[in-house]
Amino acid sequence: MNIEKRIHYFNFIRDIPYKIGWDGETDHCCSSKSQILGDLLNGLGLQTRQIICQFDWEETPLPCEILNLPRATDDVTHQFMEVFIPEKREWIKCDPTWDMPLKKAGFVISEWDGLNTTSLAVNPIRIFSPEETNEYKKKWDNTELIKGHFDVHYDFYTSINTWMKSFR
Repeated sequence: MNIEKRIHYFNFIRDIPYKIGWDGETDHCCSSKSQILGDLLNGLGLQTRQIICQFDWEETPLPCEILNLPRATDDVTHQFMEVFIPEKREWIKCDPTWDMPLKKAGFVISEWDGLNTTSLAVNPIRIFSPEETNEYKKKWDNTELIKGHFDVHYDFYTSINTWMKSFR
């Protein structure tokens, strides 16, 4: 398998600026970046699967003024992927979430050698199985649920996007 191509795709997707998008805006959050990278790696003949975990925004380097904004604190999730590495005959974790300039903000930026697990963008509280992930993702097919979610989190997400942009 072409390991250099895997690394190239990972770096390309990782370094797309992270941005939570909604209402037709460009979305380059954890789930979309993970899905795009998965599609690219599938094109190389690799098997990938999306994985969801729960986490706490309080454990990220976001400043207090953002963390104090109104938001739901239960059922906060992050998406990354697993890649089956044929050379090792095992699934590894691969997370392209945070782009390189966010290192200046205190985020841990993943590097990938094309063979081994990367760091995860968040500290998982609970990692869902692939089957649990698929079930969980089905609920997000509901347009009203998505609209309600973004109504509640509008100020929080907008502030995250603006703050992260200041590091680029």
